[in-house]
Amino acid sequence: MKELNLDEHELVLLDNITHVFLKYVTITGGLSVQHCTQLRQLKLQRVDLGEHELVLPDSITCIILNKVTVTGRLSVQHCSKLRSLKLQSMTFVDDFPQLPTSITNIILERVTMSVRNLLALLKHLENLSHAVSCKQKKCKVKPSSEHRHVKNRLDTSINL
Repeated sequence: MKELNLDEHELVLLDNITHVFLKYVTITGGLSVQHCTQLRQLKLQRVDLGEHELVLPDSITCIILNKVTVTGRLSVQHCSKLRSLKLQSMTFVDDFPQLPTSITNIILERVTMSVRNLLALLKHLENLSHAVSCKQKKCKVKPSSEHRHVKNRLDTSINL
């Protein structure tokens, strides 16, 4: 499949769009769908966002990111209706995205992150007033020597 390169002036989304699926796209000017107030689901597969921030509307309830390159900031904390987040084949070198309190389902598949990021995620989830389904499949935590301790904490957490 041929890769598509877009800058922010070429990607125009309608305000009333409810679902977006982008595959094999490089977005050099950033992706802002904040004006799409009806957007409920965003699925990005093999998308390179570069150093730009992914700006999302408050209305979004489901985000699926598969092999997405994000060297900028992935901010979903303000998405107060976000319930489900699925991350596949991604690496978080710096900070893992902060999640809103509305989150109820997280799936991490083949995600690489630091122990610090995983502990911050766990602490956030433990402080929520409701239970959260959190599945971790084939993930790598660096340094791996500390992963067992965090995994034990995940297994004994009340909210997970």
